[in-house]
Amino acid sequence: MTTYRRNQGLLVILVVCVVSLISVVHVNKITAGTLHVYQASFYGHNQVQTDHAAADIAKEIVKGADEVTRVEPDLKEDANVTGNGEGQIEEHGEKTGTGDKSPDTGVVPAVEELKEEPEPDPKEKEDMNNENDVKSTNDNDNSAIPTVNENSGSDAGNGAKRIAPGNHTNIPPPESRIGPNGEKGYVHNPKFLIEHPKPFTISDYEKDSLCLPPGKGLELPEGIAALRKIRNHIETSQEKRDVKVFCAVYTYSGGINHTNAASETWGKRCDGLLYASDHSDLETGHVHLPSNSRMGFQYRGMTQRSRTILAYLYDNFLNDYDFFHISGDDVFLIIENLKEFLASDMVQNYENTPNQYVFAGFLMNHRFSLRDYLGGGSGYTMSKKMLKAFVEGPLQTCSTTREGGAEDVFISECAQELNKKYWIDTRDSAGAHRYHQLSVQRHATFPNKRWGLSTNIIQQSMNWVNETFGFPPVYMDDYISNSSVVFHKHSPEEIRRLEILLYMDGNEVCGEMFTDKEAVDTADKSEGDINTGGTAGAGNEQQKDDNPEPPLDVTPSPESDENPPQLCPEPDPSVDAAFPTGFPQNLTYGKFKGRESQSTQPYIGSDVWTELVDNRRTFFIRPMDPGFPSMEQLRDWIRSRPHPITLIMSNQHDASWPVDLNNKTAYELILNEPNLHAVYATNARKLEEFPKLKPLPIGLKYNWRSTWLYSEDKGWIMKIYTSNLATTPEEAEILFNAENRTTTAWLRPFTNSNKRTQKYLRDNDALKMVRGYMCDVLNRTAPETGVPCPSPKTDHTQYFEDMKRHRFVLSPAGGGLDTHGTWEALLAGTIPIVPRSPLDPLFEDLPVWLVDSWEEVTDEAVRRVENELKGKTYKWEKLFASWWKEEIHRGLCTINA
Repeated sequence: MTTYRRNQGLLVILVVCVVSLISVVHVNKITAGTLHVYQASFYGHNQVQTDHAAADIAKEIVKGADEVTRVEPDLKEDANVTGNGEGQIEEHGEKTGTGDKSPDTGVVPAVEELKEEPEPDPKEKEDMNNENDVKSTNDNDNSAIPTVNENSGSDAGNGAKRIAPGNHTNIPPPESRIGPNGEKGYVHNPKFLIEHPKPFTISDYEKDSLCLPPGKGLELPEGIAALRKIRNHIETSQEKRDVKVFCAVYTYSGGINHTNAASETWGKRCDGLLYASDHSDLETGHVHLPSNSRMGFQYRGMTQRSRTILAYLYDNFLNDYDFFHISGDDVFLIIENLKEFLASDMVQNYENTPNQYVFAGFLMNHRFSLRDYLGGGSGYTMSKKMLKAFVEGPLQTCSTTREGGAEDVFISECAQELNKKYWIDTRDSAGAHRYHQLSVQRHATFPNKRWGLSTNIIQQSMNWVNETFGFPPVYMDDYISNSSVVFHKHSPEEIRRLEILLYMDGNEVCGEMFTDKEAVDTADKSEGDINTGGTAGAGNEQQKDDNPEPPLDVTPSPESDENPPQLCPEPDPSVDAAFPTGFPQNLTYGKFKGRESQSTQPYIGSDVWTELVDNRRTFFIRPMDPGFPSMEQLRDWIRSRPHPITLIMSNQHDASWPVDLNNKTAYELILNEPNLHAVYATNARKLEEFPKLKPLPIGLKYNWRSTWLYSEDKGWIMKIYTSNLATTPEEAEILFNAENRTTTAWLRPFTNSNKRTQKYLRDNDALKMVRGYMCDVLNRTAPETGVPCPSPKTDHTQYFEDMKRHRFVLSPAGGGLDTHGTWEALLAGTIPIVPRSPLDPLFEDLPVWLVDSWEEVTDEAVRRVENELKGKTYKWEKLFASWWKEEIHRGLCTINA
């Protein structure tokens, strides 16, 4: 019996090992990048997710997980704590809306759902257009349901429906739909919002961004050029558009800002409209459409939600419309162009061919997806024939219990049961694309401007389509068709902005704000205008001077009355043409760019440098951000300038610059250039042999959730700063000299640790000490003047009130060398105690106590340093952006006004 049990145990162990080995081999098929851990929040509840589904990862990347640009008051953004985080200011979640779908709960689908499709041999690829075999990938044996081919052909979409409501596989019955007044089995009126359109509105809050002159908004100059052509096509095309289109949008209660924007703009041009949601509401048009997903209405429930939407359309509206477009709520649909494409002879002939079904979108295949599919970002369009065939066939039999967020992969895979070549080519006659997975500005500038993984996935997909079907990749102006149908990843403000640019008279809606005053003098040189839909002309090129002014002396004389700075020569356009557009770096901006209310001035902040440089003598670049040039490119560009220039480097990544001191060759390439006047950098290293490298203050904190410029609303925090801190040098001096302070040293509370940071040299005891240990040191070395700690976290106002009660505040380095808390203290009139570091020059002429060790902060030293520093005169102007604007332009040539 003992031997039997031992053998039985060994057998069990052997089985477990074999199963584990099979699992490891299978999982290793999935791209290495498919395992990731990230924080998500849904209705305010944070959770950690581990996602093994490669297709879902691709969806998150393409459909809204990267570069967050959607800011709404209904859903907290995924936690992505960035920046130094040194201030007491606790992390206030930036509130964002849905991407295309709400976040999920992290339930991992079965691995067998991700089986990789075998690559078809060349003969299969050639025959795909004529292949009519039905692929069997059924999860359920449902032989009672008729196969699609029994009713295929040109009239399949017009035949009697063969599935009764409530008889769909794994889809809730109609009575599960709850109407706005609690009625069961609710069916909405798809024409209500079309017959009673919401008025187009521009709030005072939005006006600054919606009414910018064309090309000055987030669409960028390249985007406005594409939009002009699209508008011209909408207004002048004589092609037929005689089809009826139903627009179905998946959303949820947190997406109301997006759906309201859609109702005010493109939604009213649909023939039927649905907002499939988690509740019903007559005012917003949301319709409660529950699914059987155990994820509910969250992101990972999208596959089951899409099945419910298709069944709802089939049950209630199949015979009333010719085509159905399904997408998320952050798209801008150009209905006229969509109808024109669908009414074209090419699409109609395709539709009328037996066993062919119009399923239109952007064909994708990349390293995350494991197969080809029509991308759900832009949405996909189904003909009535396709919807009928899909619901009566694959919807009832194909992967009916699958979970996950990659609903577009699911629908494309199951559509192959109808025809292996399940998609129709949606490019125009020039090879430009109509369905766009990303926003106008991204497609119009890529690859000159790098936008991260989302654009890389588009590039990978186009390369795959070229290798497989011979469709050559196109970019920028060649990528965006004049008859474009849809753009994706747009915020509610951007949706309204596109409405103005494509359909409205901007001057009538916005007034003088919409006029580009800089371009007024040359307006007569343009052949078109965004308000009339004309195509902008190139204008007359600037004539070159036969005797151009020679470059300036690269060693400008010190400024004085006797030696005034020289006048800058005009740049040579032919020289700039040798470099990519926007060089040295195309910066990535968030939705708050361009609003006066979003400037950090008078304070210093990460965004303010874009406002202080003039892009003639001074240029702002962000190391570690997309598009940061190589040192070789930067050197060549510096040499090409007609006069010495200054570079400003700052970002939210905490790293010192140069990042790698061992790679001396890299930074020497630019720092040795005679035509480089200076480099100002946040967290700058101290390089004795390169005095051109100077430190730049990090200033106050404005970003908690994103590293992008102008990505978070500053209104609320600016009110706190201006109410509690000095707004002028005079106020700073008054706060410093206030007599109501105690001779005490306060260790302010922190929001992060410096325990493991390696982003700066920790070459003295003060820099080496972990923040968590400082309280014990202060309590021991300064028992009388040290404030008992640790201090509890408080709100912002209380934090500044506490700071202003004390003469000193300890301000150790955090994730980066510089800290927001140091500059908060100075603006509050409090003396910061700061570790000695390469940033010491920043604090010249300011009341800062520099230490090599926190052991120096004793009762005796606190009293002594207070007396030493109180009697001095300081340059309070250094705390404000206006002083730094003068500083970064000091020693450079002048621009002729």
